Amino acid sequence: MDIALPSRTITLGEINDLVGHDRSIDIIDCEKQMTYKMNLDEYIEYFESFERNKIYNVLSLEISNTKYVILLKIFYSKLFLFIIKIG
Repeated sequence: MDIALPSRTITLGEINDLVGHDRSIDIIDCEKQMTYKMNLDEYIEYFESFERNKIYNVLSLEISNTKYVILLKIFYSKLFLFIIKIG
């Protein structure tokens, strides 16, 4: 069975490497209910900080045309073939 599941412990840093450090993301300031754009590097710096004075939620992370989507395609292609084999 030539199938490998993605790591359950993927980190924000690894995702950042796969989608690009300058990737722009939409976030919402939960208190003000306002949306903002922030690059992924900035968000990770905020998220990993111990002194957060605001609560931000990520609205979406676009992964098309990135290394991450290539890994997902490979994984799901192998999963699909595996399911056909055992089905």
